[in-house]
Amino acid sequence: MFKKVFQIGLGAGFLLLASLAQAQVGNVTGDLGTTCSATGVGGVAAKTMADDGACTFTPAAYKISIFEMGLCTANPFGAAQTGVTFDRTNCVITYADAAPAVVDIVAALGGAPIALTGTSTPPAENTYTHAYMIMDDTFTVSGSFTAGDGTVHVSRADGTAATGISNIQEAANNLTNFGDGTNCDSGFLDVPVGAGTMSAFITNTALERSARTSGAAAGPPSVCANSGRLTGVMSLTTPVVVTSDTLQVIFNFDLTNQGVQFFDDAGSNGIPDQFGSGPFSGSFTIVNR
Repeated sequence: MFKKVFQIGLGAGFLLLASLAQAQVGNVTGDLGTTCSATGVGGVAAKTMADDGACTFTPAAYKISIFEMGLCTANPFGAAQTGVTFDRTNCVITYADAAPAVVDIVAALGGAPIALTGTSTPPAENTYTHAYMIMDDTFTVSGSFTAGDGTVHVSRADGTAATGISNIQEAANNLTNFGDGTNCDSGFLDVPVGAGTMSAFITNTALERSARTSGAAAGPPSVCANSGRLTGVMSLTTPVVVTSDTLQVIFNFDLTNQGVQFFDDAGSNGIPDQFGSGPFSGSFTIVNR
């Protein structure tokens, strides 16, 4: 797990250019992280995570902008997920918005689906093995978590963690690299979720990934030269089957114990001192006549 990572079942499209297809892109293996402990770690009630570790919890706010969603019959970054440019050839667009409003996913948890303002298009009848979403790479998040000793740890706008519920603030996170080194690792692959696996990709607005060996600007932290969108793909364990009776295909965000993270970066004591956006998972609901 690493700082300010964000995973989602998503993706987006452009035809793969032969000249770019030979470039090497960097990928890292993903996971959903470890849930913050409300009882303590290693017998210490004040600890919410392992020393020098990270832990995830349910956010108070998770604000995002969604440009596009769709379904595919093949992975748009290729079977090995090493494609440089998203390929829509085997995909259908089910939702699009060139200038999306910011929506707070937390506000809709457990309630009615969010009514987005873009254009929705019913998908063609088919069996779809993948789903995708294209989002802005900025996520505005906040949250609080109560440790086993009763201390309330909260988010701050500068990405640090403080104590006291009255101190909670929203933090704007930009995702620019999945790696920690000087190279750009633009892919975060195969995160196990209930509906399959999710992979996330950092791309530019043309949905192109950076080459690993020359795609990162100077740091620390290093950033991928191609950024501006979070583009990802969900590989579905059970394909989405769209028939003539299908009325809606709904993506259900899962932010419970996910979505934001605390980090222990100072003191090696398992107590939060940094804050950032984190992973979430999801599933699909098919509404038929």
